[in-house]
Amino acid sequence: MIKQLYNNFGRFLIVLGASLVGGVLFRLFHIPIPWLLGPMIATLIVSSSTKIKLVWPDQLRQAAMITVGYTIVR
Repeated sequence: MIKQLYNNFGRFLIVLGASLVGGVLFRLFHIPIPWLLGPMIATLIVSSSTKIKLVWPDQLRQAAMITVGYTIVR
């Protein structure tokens, strides 16, 4: 169980790192909506180019969906 926890945490850190890098790159290149598109594209690239099953906690996903929905509607 402890090994699984560390394994999931490591995969979560990969997603977090890729998202941050994608957001920063999109911001540097002045691509529209960098806070949304950068992390999505970076995570897609990591997911499709590696065999690692990425992890994003459900509670964090729900909070992010509410935030994204609010900012899009606003």
